[in-house]
Amino acid sequence: MSKPLIDTIAQGWPNPYSQPSSVVLARSLRLKSESPFGAAFSAHTLNPGDAASATGGAGGSTDGAYAGAAGTATALTNVTANAGAGYATATATGGDGGYAQTGAGTAGGTAQATAEATGVGSSAATYGASATATATGGDGGVAYNDDGASSNGGAGGAATAYSQAETTNGYQASSTASAQGGTGGYAYDVGGAGGAGGAATASAYGSSDTGAVSVSATSSGGDGGYGYEGANGGAGGTATIGSTSGSSTGAGSGGVSVSASATGGDGGTAQYAGTTYVVGNGGAGGAATISNAVSGTTSGALSLSETATGGAGGGSYSYNPTNPAGTAGVGGAAVATMTTTDTTASSVVTSVTATGGAGGVTDYGTPGAGGAATATVTATSTSASSVTGSATAAGGGAGYNYGSALTYSYGAGGNASASVTVSANNGYGQAVASATGGYGAGTELANATASVINATSGYAQATSESQGTTGSVTTTAHAPVGGPASATTEANINSALPAVALTNGEAVSIAELTPGGTTFGVGGFGAESDGSATSLTYNATADFVFLTTTAEDIFLNLTSGVPSGDAFQELVFTYSIDGSTPVVETFMTVAAADAFFTDNSINLGEFAAGTQNLDLSYAFTAEGDAPGYVVTYNTSGTGIAPTIPEPSTWAMMLIGFAGLSYVGWRRANRAKAAAA
Repeated sequence: MSKPLIDTIAQGWPNPYSQPSSVVLARSLRLKSESPFGAAFSAHTLNPGDAASATGGAGGSTDGAYAGAAGTATALTNVTANAGAGYATATATGGDGGYAQTGAGTAGGTAQATAEATGVGSSAATYGASATATATGGDGGVAYNDDGASSNGGAGGAATAYSQAETTNGYQASSTASAQGGTGGYAYDVGGAGGAGGAATASAYGSSDTGAVSVSATSSGGDGGYGYEGANGGAGGTATIGSTSGSSTGAGSGGVSVSASATGGDGGTAQYAGTTYVVGNGGAGGAATISNAVSGTTSGALSLSETATGGAGGGSYSYNPTNPAGTAGVGGAAVATMTTTDTTASSVVTSVTATGGAGGVTDYGTPGAGGAATATVTATSTSASSVTGSATAAGGGAGYNYGSALTYSYGAGGNASASVTVSANNGYGQAVASATGGYGAGTELANATASVINATSGYAQATSESQGTTGSVTTTAHAPVGGPASATTEANINSALPAVALTNGEAVSIAELTPGGTTFGVGGFGAESDGSATSLTYNATADFVFLTTTAEDIFLNLTSGVPSGDAFQELVFTYSIDGSTPVVETFMTVAAADAFFTDNSINLGEFAAGTQNLDLSYAFTAEGDAPGYVVTYNTSGTGIAPTIPEPSTWAMMLIGFAGLSYVGWRRANRAKAAAA
């Protein structure tokens, strides 16, 4: 057994601010072997500008079954500058796993990087402290399975990064952490699988007494390893964010900006171009999760953001129409959640985005489903003059099968849900939520809610959309701030809708595309005053894009109008199909609205087979003691059937007709007698 050779090199490194610095580079080197390679560790606590770099050695490969393990890497830099600025950089790279001809590949080495800088600033530098940490996990080793065994590729190495920068005297602080999981090793032959991608986690912290602070944490899961000749693709690595925050709270302090991004690794692809072997399944995309990780404190402007993106599912390809492929991988789920409670900032801006991973693609197999997306923001401030919140969720698009030259077949698109709640300090409040389901086939659901309380101006706005091979449906709602304001939307494909239930200051639009049913689509609008003395207008829309297979009449059926108060100021309903001139109906009383919206069929005309586009809008104006109005509708190829009396009703009607006939006969006879 040969021993690891460790090289440690120290050398000068020029610093842009002419501060003393040094670099420590630790490397682990090893010849081909069947035993683990050496780990690498570099720690530095020396000068105001310091960098540490550690690289683990690659695992030994083998012609047999037991490859050597990869070396781990740990880099730590801790800098304290008692005069001037402090700069710290740490880089850690895990070694690659060894490959094996007849056994499993070994896992990539883990990597951990920590950079901490403290400084008091200087006139020659913009930043009083800056810290950067970068960690990259090693790639997993390949499993060749030359003996026909079903061993797996090595997993990618995990990566963890943390950065911390602290300064005073009004100087700026910058803290950046980045972690990248290693790629899983490839695998060959039926029963084996590519290695899973390495997980990644990043976190960061920055502070100044009164200066501006910028903090960023980024994590990316490693991609799953490919599977060949019947092996499955490996799953993508997960990505998470640890506690990431910034602080600058002194009088007149600069703004604090904190951002975090997590991206799941892509699933490994399964493929084979021959005619003998079965093709494996694609690996699942890695999940991305940010759960209340981002926060900040300042007396200035506070800006917080999170972005989570699921990894794409791995494909499955046979490259041969007579040799079926496997099942492509599902896209990774994305979840981003932020809860902020502020007591000192002058303004607060929060933003959360979640995007599900795309489903895997195939040529002659089963496509993968898109990943779901969930984005949630709760932002509260008791000091800021303006509080805004934004949540955007987008489900992953479905994978598809492109083996047929005529049409593609799709998997299911990912569902999407977005929610924003803003509580302002009797100032401006804004909440915007958007949810879009991924393009695909079958059932889909998208919903969005936005609400604002404790504000004197602003608005709540929500948008939902579902889309797929059978068409699309989009809903919007907008509520202005007078008192409480909220907007609720839902847009589904072949997924049942909830009832429209209103609260004070709410606008609602829900709609469902119903391909293959007795209708083309169904939905409802609603709005209710916030109870204030201010006259406010609430808006809602619905847009349907659907397919008709024959030339036919299309009807808009208004099934019910339900008031929740005695009066409103105005209700405006507008409809248009295929770009025609919009028809506008305006109502000033509840009675007039009830008569129009209850069991009323509107024949929109006859349309040729193909794609149809129906646009509906609703505007409700009211003030005072929370009046509201709900409208339900559907669109179909038939109108609402006339009401048919029950048998007992028919009997009473016939008796009535007979009675009227008898009275008429008596009057006629009396007239004849008088004439004689």
